[in-house]
Amino acid sequence: MLKTIYLDMDGVLDDFDKRADELELWREDIHKIDWKKLNAIGSKFWAEIEPFENGLEMYHKLLELCQEHNISLKILSAGPGAKCRSGKIEWLNKYCPEIPIENIIIKNKGIEKAQEASPDSILIDDLEKNIIAFKDAGGNVFHYEQNPDEAIEFCKNLM
Repeated sequence: MLKTIYLDMDGVLDDFDKRADELELWREDIHKIDWKKLNAIGSKFWAEIEPFENGLEMYHKLLELCQEHNISLKILSAGPGAKCRSGKIEWLNKYCPEIPIENIIIKNKGIEKAQEASPDSILIDDLEKNIIAFKDAGGNVFHYEQNPDEAIEFCKNLM
């Protein structure tokens, strides 16, 4: 029986890539984020990421579903440092105010999300390496590709 649903933020609830594009934060040589540039922006980068409307719709449907079935809905995200954490919390307070602070978990690296895995939990995430690590640690996973209805149905099937 499902006890916890973990929702990722970047790529699921918010459009990290679009924000990085707008601020030209990609290293062109390897198409990865230039973390020095991003860290110089600070918490503002994270707090001002545009939400995905379908991600927020999924969040609200999952919130309702979790309340009906006594399941804990938690945010399980990743990013380096205190500025990232404070920016993400500011974003969540704006777009997901129903999530209590104790249900917000922000790891330094995405693969560390696996530390939260259990047979009665599911991670909804867009990055394959996080999904593999969480599944290998014993949790259930859903690979999110802007497909909120499929994610919700997958969760329902685990209840």
